[in-house]
Amino acid sequence: MEKIIAFSNRTESRDKFTKALQYGSKLLSWVYIYKNRLYHKRFNDLYVLTRDSRKVFKLFRTLQETKNILDKIKDLLWKKEKIPIVLDILSRLGFMIYWVFDNLVILNRLKLIQSDNINTISYWSHFGWVVAIFWSLLKNIYELISILNNPNYTKQDNLGNETKINRKEEIINHLINILGNMGDMLPASSGIFLPEKLVGYPLSDGIAALGGLISAIIQIRDLWKSC
Repeated sequence: MEKIIAFSNRTESRDKFTKALQYGSKLLSWVYIYKNRLYHKRFNDLYVLTRDSRKVFKLFRTLQETKNILDKIKDLLWKKEKIPIVLDILSRLGFMIYWVFDNLVILNRLKLIQSDNINTISYWSHFGWVVAIFWSLLKNIYELISILNNPNYTKQDNLGNETKINRKEEIINHLINILGNMGDMLPASSGIFLPEKLVGYPLSDGIAALGGLISAIIQIRDLWKSC
């Protein structure tokens, strides 16, 4: 019970739960598009509601991302393993681009600003998201390879101490995080029309929603473990 309360009290937990609801409803909306128009509309309305509500609570994430980048730069100055930190900084810069343009999108939807270039703004928002996921994927792959190649792989904690890891658990976690990032890449890449550019066909709403749902479930799992 205490773990359930701790989980529900975390803002990030509520966001990821809403993300699962967002992409789950989008997936069901896609499933019912030809089977039942009423259900299709209801689930699509739920998708729009959860999507926009998540964006409203992220209006100041750019400031948080700035702090994250500065903290990572400080880590870069003293930690021995530099490459994962550099990849993390590049990923955070991608997220910063994402938050800036995503905030403009939701402000436009709330009628607080008006722009005739909302499609372009949305494109750059998704572009930042793709960049962030790309570098995050590289970081996970690099760390996974490092663990596989070094039976005595250790991590530095925030005090600079070397700590041994549970290799099996870390390998599984990295594989799961790679799957989560690949899931997020589906809706993100769809927003910049990457599938059309690569294979000549757009990504279906159902596949994009399934990717987002898988990512949300994995993020909920990670948050639950940390409670």
